[in-house]
Amino acid sequence: MPSHLIPCPAPSADELSTLTAERPVRIDGNFVHRFRDARGHVRYERVTSGWGEPRWFRVEG
Repeated sequence: MPSHLIPCPAPSADELSTLTAERPVRIDGNFVHRFRDARGHVRYERVTSGWGEPRWFRVEG
C-alpha cells in the first residue's frame, strides 16, 4: 500500500526531537526533508522550494 502525504502544520519541537532528519533530496526543483522515527518509518516530509514558507506533510501508510 503506498504512503499518503497529508498537509499539516509544522510538528512541535518536542515531536521533532524524537525523529531523525535525513539529508534533503532534490525532487522536481524542490528539496524534500524526511524525518524518520526510531523504527525507520518516515513520519513527516518538509518541502522547500526557496520561494516562501516550507510545506509540511504527515506521512501515513
